Amino acid sequence: MMMGAAVSQLEKMVFFGNTDSEDSENPERIQTRFGEIPLKKNYPLSFPRGLLGMPDKRSFFITNFPSKKLQKFKLLQSLDDYTLSFITLPVDIHNSVG
Repeated sequence: MMMGAAVSQLEKMVFFGNTDSEDSENPERIQTRFGEIPLKKNYPLSFPRGLLGMPDKRSFFITNFPSKKLQKFKLLQSLDDYTLSFITLPVDIHNSVG
């Protein structure tokens, strides 16, 4: 069960690339190992039991990858530990298997 962000909001963030508009009023930025990104606390993705091997890391957000060269990727950034992030590649929900 996902808490914090509605499925339609998650689809909008992940699949349609709109991850910055809702937090435009929040100028706070954090430094990650991939570069500087905006801190987004408004729409957290909650994992009630944490991630595998990291039960205490429960709150994340998705943002655009900070490098222009790697714009097709997204970054799953932890709100519990700013040094923890994962590179993700969104899959098109309209992709037909054939």
